[in-house]
Amino acid sequence: VLLTNHELARRTGTELLTAELAVALRGRGHETAVFTWCRGELAARLEASGVPVVDDPRRLPFAPEVVHGQHHLTTMAALAAWPGVPGLFFCHGVLPFDEQPPRHPRLRLYLSMAAINAGWLAGAAGVAPEQVVTLPNWFDPARFTTARDPSAPATTAALFSNRVGPGPVFDSVRAACASRGLELTGIGRGFG
Repeated sequence: VLLTNHELARRTGTELLTAELAVALRGRGHETAVFTWCRGELAARLEASGVPVVDDPRRLPFAPEVVHGQHHLTTMAALAAWPGVPGLFFCHGVLPFDEQPPRHPRLRLYLSMAAINAGWLAGAAGVAPEQVVTLPNWFDPARFTTARDPSAPATTAALFSNRVGPGPVFDSVRAACASRGLELTGIGRGFG
């Protein structure tokens, strides 16, 4: 499986999903590699775990049987590099351009992370609604084995975002949380 993502430099949503998926597929016995144009800490971690990361989709240590595409340009580059290999496109939003679905005859399936975007994705990709599957964001239950007792009232909250940092938006969320007796923590790039 050749996975694509325009970056593997930071810890954004699609980058983390790509890394987790590559490792999980490898753990199930599949050969995996990731094609990206922007390497960084996450690419180094993937390579250390045994998943090759390439900046040219033609330089894989194996011939892929499927392209798992994320982001328009990297998906198209991977399909162009491997004629005849089928693919799918996983769309995580409607903006920016790189989330716009490519139209390609070898893209057999389009995945949307939210049901609300599935109709838009079918129209933007020019495919029948049956070619779009909603696959919500996931988590690994083996890594998150404990949770608070749901009957106990919550006392803390977290805002996780790589687009929000200290400032008016965070202050508004913090005030709303405080009005309900919750202490808010910010997590993401803007919070270090």
